[in-house]
Amino acid sequence: MTQEKILLQKAAAGDLKAIKTLAEYFDKKSGRWRNEPNVGEKISAEEFFANMDKKSDEDFLAEAFKWYLKGAELGEPECMYEVGHRIYDAIGCCKEE
Repeated sequence: MTQEKILLQKAAAGDLKAIKTLAEYFDKKSGRWRNEPNVGEKISAEEFFANMDKKSDEDFLAEAFKWYLKGAELGEPECMYEVGHRIYDAIGCCKEE
């Protein structure tokens, strides 16, 4: 069984750690943070904005939002923050008009 399937099973059963891990996994898989530097890493402005014209994969963003929401419903503070941020900025939860 793949790691993703194991995580999905644990998350579906309410395992908070698996829920957070899945949310972060789908968020990264979306490509939204592809040029985000690591803490302390220095990159040029050109490098940072190189892929800004490429859209993130909305399916993965929606899947990440789903798992952040599940974590928020279980009272996890980081997930609550992510849900609020994503609703405010319409990331993975709302269709752009």
